[in-house]
Parts: sequence; structure tokens; C-alpha cells
Amino acid sequence: MKNIIIYCSCLLLTVLFSCAKEETTGTLKITVMNGNLIPMDGRSVTITDVNDNTTYSETTDSDAIAWFQDIEPGSYQVNASGFVFSDNVTLSAGQTLNQTVIIP
Repeated sequence: MKNIIIYCSCLLLTVLFSCAKEETTGTLKITVMNGNLIPMDGRSVTITDVNDNTTYSETTDSDAIAWFQDIEPGSYQVNASGFVFSDNVTLSAGQTLNQTVIIP
């Protein structure tokens, strides 16, 4: 009986540790609006890692949101419909970062 308890305890710990995997990426949720704060769907959004120039592109959905999932942590420059925004966004591992950009 003691061996069964020890076996079950070890099995439970193995399952718990495999489920508690550390997240190494994050998500950027970028909402695009015009100068009147009207959401703009169908807009091209590009983010560029300022350290290694890796670029990701998405198009805003019907809610004017461009989702960038499983992105490496770092600082990114945002370009929406040809407008480059001066403030970079910084993403951490495990984070979902919400950013609204306004196109003049």
C-alpha cells in the first residue's frame, strides 16, 4: 500500500510540473482607430522587433483588432496603414499587451 501511495504521489507531481510550463512568448492586441475614435477594420498592422528587425504583419478584424500571438518578448515598433508610431511597445513573456493606435 505504501508503494502505491508513493507511486501515485510521484505521478501526480510529474503531471503538475509538466502542466506548469513557463510561458516564453506573449500576445500583442492592437486596436486601430481614426482621429474621430472610430474603429478601423481591414487595416494593415506591422510590428518590427527593434533589436533584430523581425517583422510580423496582421490585418485588423471586424472589431478593428490585429492580434499578434506567440511573439517573443521585446520592444516593437508599430506601423498601422503606413503610419509609424514613435513610441515602441514592450512585451514580456506571458503578457497580453493591449495597445490602441490612432491614425490621423
